[in-house]
Amino acid sequence: MPGHLIHIGYAKAGSTFLQEWFAAHPELAYVKGGFGGFSSIWDLARQGAEPQRHVAYRVTSSEALPAPSVHVGSRGHRGDDWGFTAAAQTAVCSTLAGLFPNARILLVTRGFRSASVSGYSQYVRRGGSRALSSLVRDAVPDDLLWNYDRVVRLYEAAFDGRLIAMPYELLRDDARRFIAELQAQLGLSEPGPMPPRVNPSLSAAELRWYPQLSRLVEALPLRGDRRRRLLDRWVGWTWRNRMAPPIAVLERLRPSPPIGPDEIPDEVLEAFRGRAEALRGRPLYAPYASEYLL
Repeated sequence: MPGHLIHIGYAKAGSTFLQEWFAAHPELAYVKGGFGGFSSIWDLARQGAEPQRHVAYRVTSSEALPAPSVHVGSRGHRGDDWGFTAAAQTAVCSTLAGLFPNARILLVTRGFRSASVSGYSQYVRRGGSRALSSLVRDAVPDDLLWNYDRVVRLYEAAFDGRLIAMPYELLRDDARRFIAELQAQLGLSEPGPMPPRVNPSLSAAELRWYPQLSRLVEALPLRGDRRRRLLDRWVGWTWRNRMAPPIAVLERLRPSPPIGPDEIPDEVLEAFRGRAEALRGRPLYAPYASEYLL
C-alpha cells in the first residue's frame, strides 16, 4: 500500500509549485483540492477499476490546513476577516490524525519578513485595502500568525514525529536541491519533472496601488446586494491582477515609493522572535537562521 503525504502549507511558501510537482511525479498520486489523489468518492471507485500503477505516496495538499478559516476557498470580498483560532488549528490536525494516523506531514515555512510581504500580496489580491505596516503591526499580538513552533509541536505529537520541515528559502535559491532533499526524505526513486515557478506575488507598484483602488471601490455609495456584488466582482479582478496595465500607466504618471520588506520596521519584526525555535538545529535551516530570527 502507498504511504500518505499531507502537505500543510504555508501560503506563499511554494505551495503551488509543489502541487504542480506532486501532480507530475510518476510515483505520486495527487489531485488539486482532493484527498490522497482522489477528487471525490466517485473518483476512488473509478481509479479502483483502472489498471494500477506503482504509487509510493498518495498526496493531500492545502496551504489552508495550518491556518483554517470559515472563508477558505471563497473568492468573494471578505474584508480583513481571514483570521483563525488555536481551537480550529488543533481541530484540523486532530481530524487529519484520526483519518490518516500513519501519514507523513510536509511543512514548508517562510522567513518572517519575507512571509509578511508575500502574505500582504495575497491580502491585496483578495481586495484588502490596508497598508502593509499597519496590517503587520496589528497582526503581531496574534501569537498564532506564523507560529511555526506551535504547528511543529502540534503535528509532531499527532503524527508521532513523522513531520518533514523545509525552508521556502531553499526552494527560492535552489529548487533542484530542494526537490532532491524532499525526494530523499520520501525515498522516491527519481526527482520527477521540475515545474515552472507559478503564482508570483504582485509587483512593488501593484502592492502600492491596489489598496488605494480598493479603498475607492469600497467608498462607492452602494448598499446591500449591489455593494456585495460589486466588491465580489472587484476581488475577481484583483485576484487575477486584471488592473496591472492601468496600474503601470498610473505609476508612470504618478510614481510612488514601492512597497517592500523595508517597510516593516525592525522593532515590529522582532515581535515574531521565538516562534521558530523548533526549526533551530535542523541542517536545512542553518543558512537561513537570520530570516527566522534564530
